[in-house]
Amino acid sequence: MTMFPDCRNDDAYNEDFLSEMDRQVVSGFDIAAEVVENCFDNLDDEDLFGRIAQNEMVQSLIETIKNNFRDELASWLESERNMLITSLLDGTEQEEYDKLRAQALKEHPDKEYYDTRKFMCTGKKEFRKE
Repeated sequence: MTMFPDCRNDDAYNEDFLSEMDRQVVSGFDIAAEVVENCFDNLDDEDLFGRIAQNEMVQSLIETIKNNFRDELASWLESERNMLITSLLDGTEQEEYDKLRAQALKEHPDKEYYDTRKFMCTGKKEFRKE
């Protein structure tokens, strides 16, 4: 299994460090992901399962399955989002990355960026010291 950083909090691979054009790409991904996730809120169980969905026990089972699937889908989409951001940042020239990162750190002085991959392995957050 590949472990991508949590690009919402990571101190090296963070969405805050993206160029404006790359932010638009991620924004498009986020919109598409939201549409897919919202699909589950708009599914009509009766349309999907017919009259069987009117049974209380079956309704409970359907809701449990939908919720579990929605959670798994959301987790997978977040992982794909992290992979996208990581790829975009890896494709950024070092000089441009350094400039974007410095600008983001200045704009978000209270945000605590940390090594999220290390946190996933150790459970300890080590915040950047810049």
